[in-house]
Amino acid sequence: MKYIDLKDVTHRELGRALGEVKGISEGSNAKLDYILKFSFEEEIGGCTSIATASNGNFILGHNEDWYLPMSLYIIRAKPKGKPSFISVGYAGQIPGTCASLNESEIAYSANSLDTEINFSGIPKIYLLRSLLEVNSIKEAKSKMSLGNRTIGNSCFIVSAAEKRMVSLEWSPGNYDIIDGEKFLAHANHYLSPKMKKEESNKTCSKSKNNFERAEELLKQLKEPQLEDIKRILQDHEGHPDSICYHPTERAGTLASTIINLGDNAFYVSDGNPCKNEYKKFNL
Repeated sequence: MKYIDLKDVTHRELGRALGEVKGISEGSNAKLDYILKFSFEEEIGGCTSIATASNGNFILGHNEDWYLPMSLYIIRAKPKGKPSFISVGYAGQIPGTCASLNESEIAYSANSLDTEINFSGIPKIYLLRSLLEVNSIKEAKSKMSLGNRTIGNSCFIVSAAEKRMVSLEWSPGNYDIIDGEKFLAHANHYLSPKMKKEESNKTCSKSKNNFERAEELLKQLKEPQLEDIKRILQDHEGHPDSICYHPTERAGTLASTIINLGDNAFYVSDGNPCKNEYKKFNL
């Protein structure tokens, strides 16, 4: 019944995204139910996100961490009647799960937050996909009114046009927004006092240590540049549970992304950024 409930609420509230799931199924020659069930996974990851604002320019950085080896993809898409976008996601899942940029100059990244699971809510992955279509932070916030959600998450949302960056934290039944001025940092625990009560007892020390380390490094920057963001994402303080994560040979930081909204450039490192070059993609 849990799977059927998730499928029904997703079809009701965000049915457009199910068409993309069907496309993945057909393209991979995998059963539709298998791809659907994979899109409803709600495991907790260990990502780190940072964002900076300096002289009107915004830069968003994100390390996508996982405890198991997983394949990622980069997609550049032009949906009919919706903003074009570029996004990094997990193979077998719809776009929007890691870090993304659309032509409305909205960039965002996603960090898992551990809460109780609500099996009648909207799955996290589909809410993240819906953010690829927004034109403002207000519109992104409005997605929280679609209904209750399955599990917690934190999204850094940066709007170049609005000259604003926020952390949108949500749980199954609540949400809050934290505005950033010069910088924002986040890992995998709630920062909003309003949201702390929503958190489970599973928050790991890696999350708090990485958040504190990222915030420490960000405070040292006067006018953040692309190379400064790279250095933070490559940081090994607290190794192996560092921002640049190295728990095993095959798992850890699966990809590192940097989005420079000054020129709408999207930089991606395939794996740990300390060992792999960033490649530049344009929207």
